[in-house]
This record gives sequence, C-alpha cells and structure tokens, in this order.
Amino acid sequence: MKTIIATLLGTLMYLGTSTLAFAQTEPLLQDTLTIEIGADKKVIILVKDKQALKSLQQYDLNKMVRDLNEKADTVNHNQTIVITDQDGTRYRIAYSIEINEDADVAETEEDDDDDDNFNINFSNKGKNKEHKHKSYSRTRSSFLIDLGVNNFLEDGKFPQEDDAQYAVKPWGSWYVGLGQSFTTQIAGPLALQWGAGVNWYNFKFEDQRTRLNKTEQGVAFTQDLNSEVYSQKSKLTASYITLQAVPMLDFGYRRKTEVKEDGSTAVNRWHTSKAFRIGLGGYASYRLGSYTKYKFEIEGDEKKDRNRDNYYLNNWRYGVRAQVGYKGIDLFAQYDLNELFIENRGPQLNAFSFGIML
Repeated sequence: MKTIIATLLGTLMYLGTSTLAFAQTEPLLQDTLTIEIGADKKVIILVKDKQALKSLQQYDLNKMVRDLNEKADTVNHNQTIVITDQDGTRYRIAYSIEINEDADVAETEEDDDDDDNFNINFSNKGKNKEHKHKSYSRTRSSFLIDLGVNNFLEDGKFPQEDDAQYAVKPWGSWYVGLGQSFTTQIAGPLALQWGAGVNWYNFKFEDQRTRLNKTEQGVAFTQDLNSEVYSQKSKLTASYITLQAVPMLDFGYRRKTEVKEDGSTAVNRWHTSKAFRIGLGGYASYRLGSYTKYKFEIEGDEKKDRNRDNYYLNNWRYGVRAQVGYKGIDLFAQYDLNELFIENRGPQLNAFSFGIML
C-alpha cells in the first residue's frame, strides 16, 4: 500500500504542478480537479473556489509525499491522515484516502475550520465485473404460478382403457396453483424449495353427459340420457391449500474469491437462473371446497348447473412432486399417493398433474 500511495502522490505532484501553472493564465470554471491515472484510478482535489486553488502553490508537495510515506504503513482503508506544519499555523492538510472497490468516486471528508484545507481522494474503480453480484442471501422468494393438466389412474391404468364413465379429457382438465415459494441454499448446489399456496383440480369428463351423484353408499357416475338435453360440459372441481417442500440440485449458485489490493480476500456469491436445476420432494394438501358444474342446452336455451358438495372426496391429499428447469423454463409433475375418494365411497383413483411453472 505504501508503494501505491507514493506512486499516486508522485504522479499528483508532477501533474498538479503543471495544472497549477496553467491555472495562472487560464480561468478555471470549476472547483474540482480530477486527474485520471491509468484506466481504473483517479485523483480528485476538492477546493472551495479558484482562490483556494491558487493558494495550493505555496504548499510543498514533496514534503507532503515524504510525510505521507512516513505514515503510510499505518493507514487503513477509509482512514484520514492529518499532517500539520511544524509551527502549527502555516497550513493544515488532511489526506482522506479511501480505496473503494465498488464506487467510481469515494466520498471525501471536509474540514470547515481552515479555508486552505483540501482533500486528496484516491479511488479504485471496481476491477471485478462480478461485483454487481455481491448482494447475496441464502434464501430468496418468488410468487409461483403452476399451469398444467390433471388426470387420474385406476390400478395403474387410465379409466379410458376400460371405457369408464368417469374418464376425463387429457386436454381441458386444468390444474392451477398459486403460491409463495422460498428457496434456501443448504450447501453447494443443494437447496430446498418450500412454500405454501392454493391450487385447483379440474376434472373435465370426456363424456359431457356424465353426472356425478352422491348417495348414502357413495358416489355414482351416470349418464344423462334425456334426449331434450344437449350437454356441453361436465366437470368436477376441488380446491386445496397446500404445503410443499422440494430438495433441489440447483447449479445456478456461483462463488468467486477475490484478492484485494491490501492482500485481503472477499468471497462473492450470487445466483443465476441460467443453469440446470432438478428436484424431488413432496406436498400435503387440505381440501377447501368442491363442486360439480354442468353446461347444457334445452330447446336452444343455454343453462348451467353448479352443485357444491364434498362428494366423498378425501379432505387430505399428499404425494410426490418433481421439478426440472433450465434458464427461464421450469416444469413440474406430481402424483397423489392417496386416493381421490374416501375408501369404499368411490372408484380407486390416484390423481396426478404436470405442467409449467411461471
């Protein structure tokens, strides 16, 4: 550090003397003198007015360099060195030396007690382009939207294979989820994504004439055979509040060790979404409500029939969830380990969903 300060002040002495000589013949339009040394360093001299700038000629810059070098070994970053002439009356100069790696120009300290005081401020422009990533938190949050489709399996098969009345359309049975998600880095690429939200199962039956009836024995799926009714839509909807936790391998975490000019080191950490990530975890949900909705026409008159009931749906659902992503695209898939309906009150169906995360 002593060598750096001596070099900068030596350059200042040479350039400053030339500048002050030029200032005697040419008017100065500002009170700040900036001397650029190389591509990444500046020396800034702040004075109150042009008269104060002219008065700098009476100071011995060589003596300033010698005095500063005597104290340079004890100088820390952001420390001010005050050098006073031997008689204590001629001048009092404060050197405010800051090596600031994040700013183009560091702040200077001013002393209002002496009009002739001035500040010399050394700044070091950020050499490392990754400094913008220094702000880092192990936990980050985001609002996620899941958009996908639903279906279910019965004994490992789709109900369509047996031409079951409760078979659903592969396209149109939408899954929607809204929630607050948090991702906490544990170590290296290992992270945990966790959060809570609300989601909806929409099972749009393949046969628009399908009707879901609740009886004392359980639910019954029937077909509306009324020839005067033209069915357009038949579906079952259930909403849930959900907690989920998905351990992830996220290769977007970055780490770089920087060696500063004083020999100390700093570790910069940041996260980028432009990397591959994959995870497998689980979820648990509680049913908030459910209903059936039928849309049909009778003699050209369009009607909608909406009935709210529990339809012997399980209040709890739980399962496994997988996620995979790269750059700005994330996909999810989840499978309920428990059945959609209460045991012996409906068909043995395990629901699943897959889609995209926004």
